[in-house]
Amino acid sequence: MSIKKTLACAGIGIASLAAMEELSVVNDRPSHIYRVGETVIFRITGPAESMANVELSCDGEAVLQTLQVKTPAEVPFALSSPGVLRCTVRVPGQKRKMCAVAFDPEQIQAVLPEPDDFSAFWQQGLTDLASIPADFKMTLREDVSTPEAEIYELECANVNSSRHYGFLRLPKTSAKLPLLVYVEGAGPGQNLETFQMHCDNIRKFMRHPVAALTIGVHAYKPADSAADHKAQHAEYLRNLGVRSYWLEGLGKDNRETFLYRAILGGVRMTDEVVKLPAIDASRVAYLGASQGGAFGLYLTALSPHLKAAFCGVPCFGDVGGFLLGRHPTQSSITELREHWSQMRYFDTVNFARRINVPVFISIGFIDTSCPPASVFPIYNALNGPKLLFNKVINGHGDAPIEYEALTWYWVARHLQLEL
Repeated sequence: MSIKKTLACAGIGIASLAAMEELSVVNDRPSHIYRVGETVIFRITGPAESMANVELSCDGEAVLQTLQVKTPAEVPFALSSPGVLRCTVRVPGQKRKMCAVAFDPEQIQAVLPEPDDFSAFWQQGLTDLASIPADFKMTLREDVSTPEAEIYELECANVNSSRHYGFLRLPKTSAKLPLLVYVEGAGPGQNLETFQMHCDNIRKFMRHPVAALTIGVHAYKPADSAADHKAQHAEYLRNLGVRSYWLEGLGKDNRETFLYRAILGGVRMTDEVVKLPAIDASRVAYLGASQGGAFGLYLTALSPHLKAAFCGVPCFGDVGGFLLGRHPTQSSITELREHWSQMRYFDTVNFARRINVPVFISIGFIDTSCPPASVFPIYNALNGPKLLFNKVINGHGDAPIEYEALTWYWVARHLQLEL
């Protein structure tokens, strides 16, 4: 007996079944990749004969067409230049659905040119950092260390008369350890509690001991618990008078604002930990996503120690993309649009151009935080060995089942670990 007949016998009529159908939009090609000039067909289904509002846009920025269709429906469209086409569908009473496709994505380049003094600016930053004694300190946390590993709080001197903070887990072994560097995504940042969760995840996927370094982005010592750290971060923002730490100092004539301090602090923290006798300096890799993906590009470009970097859905790519209507600004923080000239010094595309070691990039095709049209230019700018994972039906934080295992496999291989 068919499913429809079974449901009908249970008292659910065919008309009711159609009314229960959820809204959906898909495209006609599994790869979601098209050539410029080809036509994609978006297929929309939902409650029978419902009126759906459809918006076709350049990755959520420039609106190309709006129309109303009766479900089920097909909507064809083609782009005349490289970019990402997003189809957003809304039906009253249902969650919006999106589908996106890329046209000649390997041809998507950053809109804005690199500043003429980009290299000189960051070289001066590294020079200024080197002129400050590191004052690197490691404090053993005996209360959370175990017979298998020691956990340390880290801090060091940084530019702008600040201190930088992190955590380190060192497994107890006589052999030198590979090092995995990590910077958290946007928000309050990692604290001792979430650092331990991160280490648990490493042990879940790695068969061999790995030293784990987490580097913060904020200029205050992190609390132990996630709840206390969240409150600490809220107080920090209130004192700064901004709704996001990304806006700290943005717009001032001094370019040494935004994430300048955090980037150089990350370079120093990496440099100091790599010097430790327990660390094998030839096996140092990076893992991070979103803001952490951006820091993977920052640190790999500026530090000679990182031999490979996984940068999932990285942010701050193609910061001028909105000028051509290609994609929205990062996480819809509109202030970043106003200061696009300053933001060029933090555009991850410009850092990607300086990286020659292996890099793994992932892209969420319906990512509204780090839009795909802002990430393709990052990948295209990389000069060394590179791997791209297109999460064609996923957004920022979700992924297909094989994604996590592939990520850890790639990281383990570049740490020269037996798999």
